[in-house]
Amino acid sequence: MKVGVFLCQEREEHLPLNLNYRWSDYLKIKENIEEYFTKCASEIKNRGNPQVASPTYNKQSFKEDMNKVSKLSKDEIRKYEKTIKEDRKDIEVNLKLPVINGCHY
Repeated sequence: MKVGVFLCQEREEHLPLNLNYRWSDYLKIKENIEEYFTKCASEIKNRGNPQVASPTYNKQSFKEDMNKVSKLSKDEIRKYEKTIKEDRKDIEVNLKLPVINGCHY
């Protein structure tokens, strides 16, 4: 049996019963995924010391980042974990700058 009904949120009431349930399930799953993305983006944005994202980081930013990711090799994972665990190293800089008297100009 062919069903020629266009799946559209606004026209949900016109779907056959079995498709209506599937559409409802789809919308629930989609909502759960969107909530998960929002939660992840919030956690990334609020992560501090060091701050890893801009204050404007949001769900859309997270989705864009997810499209850019690639799987790291085991060596890369070890390298980056080591970098994360390293203590901050303060560098002392002793510069001797000339004193300029602006009154002569």
